[in-house]
Amino acid sequence: MKARTEKGLDHDPCRPIQLDLSCMMDGELGPAAVRRVLVHMEVCPKCRDFFSHLRRQVKAHQDPWGFMERGLGRSRAGSPRKSGGKEKQLHLAHIFYELGKAYVLLSVSPGFRREIAVEPVPVPDHGDPEAEFLEKVLGGVTRSGREDRWVPARSVLEKTLESEESKEENLAKGTQLLEEALDIMPRFFEARIYLGHAKNLGGDLEGACDEFRKVLRASRSLPIRGFALENLGNVYLQMRCYEEAARCFRRVVLGDVLSRDPRFATSWYNLGLSYAFLGRFQESLECFRNLYEGFPEKRKAAGEMLAGHKGLGEILEKNPAFAGELRRSFPEFF
Repeated sequence: MKARTEKGLDHDPCRPIQLDLSCMMDGELGPAAVRRVLVHMEVCPKCRDFFSHLRRQVKAHQDPWGFMERGLGRSRAGSPRKSGGKEKQLHLAHIFYELGKAYVLLSVSPGFRREIAVEPVPVPDHGDPEAEFLEKVLGGVTRSGREDRWVPARSVLEKTLESEESKEENLAKGTQLLEEALDIMPRFFEARIYLGHAKNLGGDLEGACDEFRKVLRASRSLPIRGFALENLGNVYLQMRCYEEAARCFRRVVLGDVLSRDPRFATSWYNLGLSYAFLGRFQESLECFRNLYEGFPEKRKAAGEMLAGHKGLGEILEKNPAFAGELRRSFPEFF
């Protein structure tokens, strides 16, 4: 999808969002389009109502695709009909997943909030109270031109981006959208992993574990299973179930997924952490050695995680011999 510039914008600020939804409906899910849809719906009642109606159609098992085509002004004759029903449902589930994931990230990730804050927001003008507020945001300029309809998201979403209350609301929105994606496609494993992540962030640790176990029971994809195992192991670490955590991380490092994808090198770190909490210090050192020697590009990140881990810091204070060996063997961690 081509990048959109202000000079090429439609005079209707909702039109670019409708085009983004249309592209998402066809399976084109660029991250910039997702951000535009999210921030626009936060300030535009018309588009927010349209999307809410779409979700109600899905829940009622009606024809959401026909409704969406009509809402976006796409005739059935002009719509791509090559996709079968299942593929269309997958695309719709992807829309819910991408927006759900974006809301979860908005609730927890400072980096993602910074991306959202500078995203140009197409400003609505539907004769409602929001229009007066947005006109003030724009400095009282006329709303007849194109330029005055796009402002940085920070201008209109400061509360949504920063307050603790809004972070909880965004997490709830993301959780609901992910659940709706899974209602459409129960075997949408990426969505289920993100739902587990959202439940973990919301404090439902048992619920998070349940989502990751569902993925492990049903998926045969090595990367998907690797992510489920890592996330499950991390929740076990939070629950102080260190043996269970170690079992998850061992399955990652001893399986085939690590040799194919170096992102899973973090399991060596987490396995070393699990053994440290269990008092199995030699095994912990061996795990850190595998990370240090096998993935030198991960040393800086691992060092930052070690420095910020309060629980490990307490273990090192109580076990000076282990702490000394860790520092001598892996100086770039410190």
